[in-house]
Amino acid sequence: MIPNGIASALLALLEALDPELYSVNLIVEPSVLRSNEDRQEIFRRLPRHVHVICKPGAAPWRIHERACVNDFARHPEAYASQSFWDCYWAYYERETRRILGDFVPDAAIEYDGYAETWVSLIAAWGRRGSRTSCYQHNQMDNEYRDKYPNLRRVFTLYGDVDAVVAVSPGLARHNRTGLAGLGIDLSQRQLSRPATSSTSSGCASGRRRPPPTPSPS
Repeated sequence: MIPNGIASALLALLEALDPELYSVNLIVEPSVLRSNEDRQEIFRRLPRHVHVICKPGAAPWRIHERACVNDFARHPEAYASQSFWDCYWAYYERETRRILGDFVPDAAIEYDGYAETWVSLIAAWGRRGSRTSCYQHNQMDNEYRDKYPNLRRVFTLYGDVDAVVAVSPGLARHNRTGLAGLGIDLSQRQLSRPATSSTSSGCASGRRRPPPTPSPS
């Protein structure tokens, strides 16, 4: 919830969601909020219908799981074996259960789109049945080259979510072409929002509310 354009778009999207139709849960890290007053200000502006779920700390590691996660962080393109990924996803699936128990949201979204930890968490809910997506707010090839080399880890995980959603058609075209130059194929999973739409930031999960039960006549 860094106070920037992505956070402003998050607030606009959350405000626009009809609480009669959608139950929206926003997952936050309390330790991060406590140490950043500017993020607390964004937090205080959340609409009242948004349910906040805290993610304190992290799930307990098994030794081999920690090794897999650390190895992926260092060399995100080096691992292709099924045994490696079984180990990697075992940790993140356990983390989803630590946060939400047996509940599996209809949709799980990584809206910020910059952290492999959150993309992995969302993708783990996808492995349990959620429809998953990761958003793109900027020209991600330029962000990778100029600012954030860690984005290579996020790009590697694009194949583990159902949709990669750019916030405008023009951005979708740019990222599809730009990331193809880095060996990332988005042709089968990239979507875009209309250029006039507002969108959000952060990691959120939600479930569509069932229609009301008719009262007996």
